[in-house]
Amino acid sequence: MARKFIVDSLVFLAREYHLDGFRFDLMGLLDIETLRAAERKLRAINPDILLYGEGWTGGASALAEEKRAVLGNARELHNFAFFNDSFRDCVKGSVFDAKDRGYVNGAADEWHFAPIKAALSGVFPRDFWTDDSRQLVNYTECHDNLTLFDKLQASLDSPDPERIRLADKAAAALTFLSRGMAFLQAGQEFLRSKNGDANSYNKPDSVNSIKWNGVSENSALVEYYRGLIAIRKRFRGEFGERFFTDLGGGFMMTAGDFVLIVSSTAQALSPEIGGTFKVYADKYSASDKPLYTAKRLFCAGFSILLARKVKE
Repeated sequence: MARKFIVDSLVFLAREYHLDGFRFDLMGLLDIETLRAAERKLRAINPDILLYGEGWTGGASALAEEKRAVLGNARELHNFAFFNDSFRDCVKGSVFDAKDRGYVNGAADEWHFAPIKAALSGVFPRDFWTDDSRQLVNYTECHDNLTLFDKLQASLDSPDPERIRLADKAAAALTFLSRGMAFLQAGQEFLRSKNGDANSYNKPDSVNSIKWNGVSENSALVEYYRGLIAIRKRFRGEFGERFFTDLGGGFMMTAGDFVLIVSSTAQALSPEIGGTFKVYADKYSASDKPLYTAKRLFCAGFSILLARKVKE
């Protein structure tokens, strides 16, 4: 009867209110068969309905492990997407330690890079929880834990505004250029803060409300996010197979005609690649229209560069 109640409720919301997606909190507390039954009914109403959730339980559960809708059983729910927490933590650092760092804020080693590389390429190690990038929900911030701004401010040795903005831009670029689903929280694009509160469920509006003046105060960053979204929409299907080169203090990814360079240190990166390139994203701007043309690729420190080689 619990299964029937859950499935019937979802069907009612999809049919009567035309909701076109459902996000399941602590999805691991639900059993696989219930979610399969819900999917069958929901896709009969809307074949393109969006289904995703948290692949963990948040604590103890009486449900047998093999029946839980957790990351370890993701292959049993191949039409559901799961929050990619390994990507999240490797980009910005663990959510359980405010000072812990990730790839964009001071820990650019191979261990932190591995989940990022998997998300960017869609090629996963054997022990990863999926082999299908359509199951990925890549993100660096959601309603739980510190906002990305608060995390960067707490973890960086020198949390000056420019360094935070560069780390934020790099995190956004890794998210939007990865395969799978890109997820961001409202306000992330203009450095939303909750005053360092990592668990604000019981706090007033002074903490949880979105401060819309941040849109004008950080308008350049808002436009940067807008540009990354436009790039993703326009070029996502043209990237093709992706190859990686360690540049020491960063990496280079080639994907068809495109080249992505990410610098994780103060050192600029300028790999030797012949040709002429149209640059779509750099330290300052991002757009689906070329920003400028360059004969030599140059990625500023703590930044990213996305360019496309011009065919001769």
